[in-house]
Amino acid sequence: MATEGKTAGAIDLLTAAALDERGMPLEFGPPFVDKPGDELLGELYLDQKKPAQAAEAFRLALERAPGRRVSVEGLARAEQR
Repeated sequence: MATEGKTAGAIDLLTAAALDERGMPLEFGPPFVDKPGDELLGELYLDQKKPAQAAEAFRLALERAPGRRVSVEGLARAEQR
């Protein structure tokens, strides 16, 4: 969707997916997902030159998966902009 120029719609869908993901229980560890929704949202915000929103998304991703390399690197990129 974002690659088709529909960034606002992509952000809305990713935000909803990330909220759903955050609501999943962690009793036995986080659910397996290939790419956490907040991390993907952070990357999209970086592409859109919105570093403050990207940083917040990466921080949320790191709350659920502390130390995840891709999120740590994304947060660092967002904070440099």
